Amino acid sequence: MEEHIKTLLPYLNEKQKRIFLGSCAKTLGWGGVKAVCEISGCSKDIVIRGKSELETSEAGEARIRKKGEDVKRLRNLIPKY
Repeated sequence: MEEHIKTLLPYLNEKQKRIFLGSCAKTLGWGGVKAVCEISGCSKDIVIRGKSELETSEAGEARIRKKGEDVKRLRNLIPKY
């Protein structure tokens, strides 16, 4: 499981990472969240949120970030003189 997690994580975006780690924790059963956190280096909040997204319909949403949370463009941050 450790090799599987470490191999896939660099290729996943935020949402995919949460759902994947939640799935791994769910597969491991009791103590799975702690084990996955130690392997991946992610916080337990991320893994728990991924598990809850698997159990609800949130996993099927198309957006990765909520509307308005996108990264601002550099040209918008530079003041015009």
